Amino acid sequence: MDERDLEDLLAEFIERRESGESLTREAFLSEHPRWGPDLAAALSELDRAEALLGSETATPQERLGPWRLIRPIGRGGTGVVFQAESVEQPGSVVALKVLSMAAGLDRRAVTRFKREGEALARLNDPRIVRVLETGESGGNLWIAMSLVDGRPLTRILEAKGDAWRELPGSGERECRVARWVAELARAVHGAHEAGLLHRDIKPSNVMLDGEGRPVLLDFGLVGDDAAATLTRTGDILGTPAYMAPEQIRGETVDRRTDVHALGVLLFELLTGHRPWSGPDPLGVMEAIQFQPPPSVRSETPGISRGMEGLVRAALAVDPEDRPSDALAFAEDLERLASGERPRMTGPPWWRRWRPSRRQGIAMVVLMLAIAAGVLVESLGRKSSTSSRPDLSLDDALISWLDGREDEARSHIKRLLDAGNGGPEADVLMARLNGSMPPDFTGSAWEDLSVAERLRLEGHASEAIAAYLRCIQRQPQSVLPGLLLGLQALDEERLDIAERELDFAVRRIPGSGALRRLKAKVQYRREEYAASVRTLRLALENAPGDPDLLRDLARGLYMAGRFEEGLEVAWRAVDEVGKEGEKGLVVLAALLDRNQRHDEAERILRSLVTRHPKSVSYRYNLAVCLDYQHRSDETRQILEGILDEDPQHLDSLILLANLHAGANSEFCQGCRDFYRRFPQLLDARRAEEYIARAFRRLGGRVPRAQEILIRLTRRIGREEAMQRVVDEIAEKVRERYGSTSEGAKRLARLREARVALDVPRQ
Repeated sequence: MDERDLEDLLAEFIERRESGESLTREAFLSEHPRWGPDLAAALSELDRAEALLGSETATPQERLGPWRLIRPIGRGGTGVVFQAESVEQPGSVVALKVLSMAAGLDRRAVTRFKREGEALARLNDPRIVRVLETGESGGNLWIAMSLVDGRPLTRILEAKGDAWRELPGSGERECRVARWVAELARAVHGAHEAGLLHRDIKPSNVMLDGEGRPVLLDFGLVGDDAAATLTRTGDILGTPAYMAPEQIRGETVDRRTDVHALGVLLFELLTGHRPWSGPDPLGVMEAIQFQPPPSVRSETPGISRGMEGLVRAALAVDPEDRPSDALAFAEDLERLASGERPRMTGPPWWRRWRPSRRQGIAMVVLMLAIAAGVLVESLGRKSSTSSRPDLSLDDALISWLDGREDEARSHIKRLLDAGNGGPEADVLMARLNGSMPPDFTGSAWEDLSVAERLRLEGHASEAIAAYLRCIQRQPQSVLPGLLLGLQALDEERLDIAERELDFAVRRIPGSGALRRLKAKVQYRREEYAASVRTLRLALENAPGDPDLLRDLARGLYMAGRFEEGLEVAWRAVDEVGKEGEKGLVVLAALLDRNQRHDEAERILRSLVTRHPKSVSYRYNLAVCLDYQHRSDETRQILEGILDEDPQHLDSLILLANLHAGANSEFCQGCRDFYRRFPQLLDARRAEEYIARAFRRLGGRVPRAQEILIRLTRRIGREEAMQRVVDEIAEKVRERYGSTSEGAKRLARLREARVALDVPRQ
């Protein structure tokens, strides 16, 4: 999961319960220990909202004033949105926003809600949701709005770095994003001209209509210039990741505050992620105030200097350095899309840095030190010693992750000798030495010691539970989360692995190996575009690293970017020469996809000759031969692999494919082959391999499951395979219980069963 805020977590909680999972608040809180009281409070508010509205799945008989509630379609910070139908005019369907906590709101909040409807009713812009009516019924406040037929921007952004491809128009990333955000900015400007500030612009408040144009929703935090006293200085309204610094500080906001949020959206569409992140909402707000945003050009190749400057301007810490209003921002984006230079190029360099109070004090101290000549003496003393007073556990972690274990031990020893190590250093040293950790019974680190002991004894599930308990007690510590992420990755608990490794990456951004682990999780989740982006960032930490280049080439291969992947694979081979055998396997696969089968076969045969027992090399050779319609040779190699490794998933799927004759649907060469070797078309053998592959998957890897469903339907064995899926689901329940990973696997298995139940055409 990459950088989620509290709203994302609430959405996940609701979706999982609505999908049929018996998920309790306590279980969900235990899965997300770093959010602690904030998430608990949000879940309590959700309970109150559902109690107020009767239930979260409105039945057609439920009424609210003149509206019949059909179903909930969204939730926000100030209410629940239902699809509703007019009682007086059946067939007139609207989006009905209901203030879900009306009973507990003070007068200012109720006034703000009513003012939202009145303000929006004055607007007539197709890019802003139209308000039809406002009212109050049974103690509930509501606003009836036009129902936008389209997709939320949040769903588009799930494509990570490739979200821009979903936007309308032609041209490359920068051009298309610029035009789309410019149109949204013009909508924001229209609201500003009517005296309204949005103050909560974010992806969930933006829809794409049927033609892909932006429609701005939910002015629930709207500020009316004519009623500014209703939003007093000190009120903090908005979603942390999209807030401007002045908004976080509770200071007066103006049009440039919304421009800052538009800048965050622009950054996210260009790069696939937000400019700031943190372990919790407070961490995000601290980063916005004190950390400069990353460079768009370094995050995304091909972005122009003009766009870099405009993004920097919109995200400036001082409103004076931002575009004066949303219209100026829109016009500069349109200039960029037309190949012209924007007028805004960002604040001067000396104002781009966002110093914290501590850094500000340090600057003053340094200036005084220089004036007094103290700094020179201090530097002289520092150069005469071999110790590093700034050495931290992070240095040891980076050395360990990068495979420099002796260096890591040296760092830890120096930390412990200086009295700066603590229990974390003791645990990491024990991990490096393969020994039992010290016993910290009775201390705040007790669960970390317990988790490591359980891991060494082979009790993986219990170890994961102990790591989670440690994180609840030490939420800001990197080591427990990192060790948990590694353990979860080994156990295919990918939700936990992604969350904890993402936290570790943010805290230790200098480790290419750590980013590689994060990319590995994304790869296993079939998030190939995200994996590619993470690996490119890892290469900034370790340029030319052949392992990273090889993984990047594989990710590009899976993302369907074969030519680009081939270029990267050659780079990986060049870094280590032809002895870099793992890189050669990826290179051969990419040569195959680029129709260079002879070259691929030569590489793979040489590898198999050198390593005749290697399953990986033999399997890749089998695939290469299959591309050339030499399927009988392919079959012999795959059956030999399964004799040694009966659970080799890729071999099971490819053999099922061969015996089902699936490729003959679209490949003339395959049809010719089966005419020569009809004995390979064997539905019974295909069914056997499909069932074995389903069991091996266990609800993982959606793409592989889709292939197995297609093969099952081709050979007409749906009923038999439904029984296999039911058997697998029962085993998943036994192993994973009510965990998030178990819920996802069961959901995929339910999808498989439904797909197998659909009549064939």
